[in-house]
Amino acid sequence: FFEERSLLGLYGHLFKFPDSPLFGAVLGKEGDDRQTLIKSTIPLFHRPLFGTLLDVALDLINVLANKQGLRVVGFYTASATETLSESIAPALKPILKQQKTRSLSSHPDAPPPLLFVVDNTQMDPSTIHNIFRSVYKLDEGAGEKLEVVQTSAGGSSSSSSSSGSGLAIGFDDNSISALESEIDRSFWTLVVDFEDHVADPSKDWTNSSLFHL
Repeated sequence: FFEERSLLGLYGHLFKFPDSPLFGAVLGKEGDDRQTLIKSTIPLFHRPLFGTLLDVALDLINVLANKQGLRVVGFYTASATETLSESIAPALKPILKQQKTRSLSSHPDAPPPLLFVVDNTQMDPSTIHNIFRSVYKLDEGAGEKLEVVQTSAGGSSSSSSSSGSGLAIGFDDNSISALESEIDRSFWTLVVDFEDHVADPSKDWTNSSLFHL
């Protein structure tokens, strides 16, 4: 369940770099009813960067999550074209496996990390319920196969696994108005991702003051 201001990082990233391949983190925690509450989305990269810099970003995002009493629920990725959006998912499977390993010590009972594939054609807040083209997770029971657990097609959850277990995604009723308010003031011009921070360490890649999280 995405809380009211949790998508500001994602939307800010999309508006600032609309034609770039994006990658960011999704942070949250378990609620009283064991529903996962998404608290924030943290922009990380606007270029396909891997290797040492990615490892550093993953370490830091896990430290940030733990300090806030949260966990890394997963990551989001976006591309300017539908074909690239879907083809990039398998390429990010190793990152999901790395995150699973990182989270074991602090969150041993946490479910596998998710990968949210963003639909760049749904950037208007009024279409927020279709912002994710599909969602993937590592299916541990099938040798960590990458499994589709949610798709926006038809507005319903779906799954490619034999168990048929889907993923329901909900959004706070105030999410649309919160996003529209921030977009009206062009907030994305102030958004900083981790890649920007590396170029200029004085910039706050957590955007905590900007998003009032």
